[in-house]
Amino acid sequence: MTSIPGKIWGLPNTLIGLAAGLLGLCVSPKRSRIRLAHNAVCFYNNPLLRGGAIALTLGNVILFRNDTVFFMGTDIAEHERQHTLQSEVLGVLYLPLHILFLALYGRNVMRNPLERGPCSTPPAPWGKGQ
Repeated sequence: MTSIPGKIWGLPNTLIGLAAGLLGLCVSPKRSRIRLAHNAVCFYNNPLLRGGAIALTLGNVILFRNDTVFFMGTDIAEHERQHTLQSEVLGVLYLPLHILFLALYGRNVMRNPLERGPCSTPPAPWGKGQ
């Protein structure tokens, strides 16, 4: 399902993600680590994630707050991988749409069209009715 054209289409979001990941590495170089996994460049123990954020996907980059990809029995990495697939379809529109839907629906993941699929069981890029 991943594609080179999709990665190119989502490159602006990926560049933002790489900048945030590299900034996190600069802030906490001994604790942070980087790895290619989950259809993304993954930055673990990223000190830039605060509050309730466990992970954040920007294009084909995933920032993880901790070193683990599981939270309360949920595979956060698989959830975030679905967002990378969304980014490959939506490209440059991914981040603006995510911000718009967050403003419209808040943290209600079942109303947010970009969260329904990744929050489903099993996780998928798109939820039912999309």
